[in-house]
Amino acid sequence: MRYVWVVLVVAGAAFAQGLTLDQVEAAVEDTFDAIDDATVELVLIDAASGDSIDLRAIFLPPDLARVEFVAPFYLEDQFIVLDGELTYTYLPVTDQVLRQARAESEQLGGLFAAFGGDADQVFDRDQNEVTLLGFEALEDQPTYLIDFQLKRPESSLVGFQLWVADGEWLPLQFQGYDAEGKVTATIRFSNWQLNTGLDPEDVRALPPGAAVVDQE
Repeated sequence: MRYVWVVLVVAGAAFAQGLTLDQVEAAVEDTFDAIDDATVELVLIDAASGDSIDLRAIFLPPDLARVEFVAPFYLEDQFIVLDGELTYTYLPVTDQVLRQARAESEQLGGLFAAFGGDADQVFDRDQNEVTLLGFEALEDQPTYLIDFQLKRPESSLVGFQLWVADGEWLPLQFQGYDAEGKVTATIRFSNWQLNTGLDPEDVRALPPGAAVVDQE
């Protein structure tokens, strides 16, 4: 499993509007196959409340990732490390690191399945019905808008849409939706940095002296 997908454009003459879904899929997969490490800024927006969380995510294939909370202020300095089959959650208030099996953290697992997984898995027709909806400007960047309907929906999420930057082939926005077509959550991606030579030990690093507590 590659965790660089977590868990992504230019209109006008440079915008290749003639590409088919298969061509867009191949371009996205080629881009992620070439990634050794990736850093991206995320904004998670809850559709019901409008509340948002700012994050910084780091991915190192095949199975190492780190998510740092940037805002709001009461989440500052908290972070999560996904290392193989384990997750480590640092809580600065208690100076503790909670260690648990990845499968036991459903919310975190869902986040990385959507954005940190293998691009092949996202486009897997056995898991999703995939449709290229067309072209759409997103914050002045032309994108390919792709719809994914889950064949095995989980909870209230029945599908999601992904805006992928033309030419860069990186996700710029994700929106999940429920059975009524209502948006449940939005994730915006910005400032992608690829293949900068990140050290895996820096990604795994925990605060010195923090107590590691195994959580059942």
